[in-house]
Amino acid sequence: MSGWIDINGPVEGTSVYDSGTLVARDVTLNLPAVTFGTAELKAMGTLTMPILGQVEHMEASLTKIGLDKGLRSLVKMESRTLEYRWIQIIKQSDDSNKRVGCKAFLRGTPTGIPGLTGEPASSTDSDVTFGVTRYELFVDGEEYWCIDKLATICRIDGTDYAKDMNSLL
Repeated sequence: MSGWIDINGPVEGTSVYDSGTLVARDVTLNLPAVTFGTAELKAMGTLTMPILGQVEHMEASLTKIGLDKGLRSLVKMESRTLEYRWIQIIKQSDDSNKRVGCKAFLRGTPTGIPGLTGEPASSTDSDVTFGVTRYELFVDGEEYWCIDKLATICRIDGTDYAKDMNSLL
């Protein structure tokens, strides 16, 4: 079928691992937006250009249900490696569904301990936020990007945009 593009459907399930240990299931994940630093150039007025190797603050969060040891582990004020996993349903051109595994590896530190509220007959949820220094995303086993602020890596679709800069420094 010409012109067909697979349709991304719902997320079927999520899990979070902290240094290889399962700490949460069925959470809401918010992965970092990556914003590149910019510079203004004079060119018939001004032209804003991204600066390779400059990435603004990255932040990720998850909404976890319940007070448990997983939450306690997540809010320790230490740099940690988190692995987010989720299943994405893909509608294909033959009208079949395919399940695709997605993984995001993040290195970061929690920005605080979330506030908690309790209400009779309701669950407690907590928003845990992390300042992120490394963000790597894989979909169906294929790396989409790797942004590492400390190692100066900015690899998108297999191209490291910071490689030339690193070779000159």
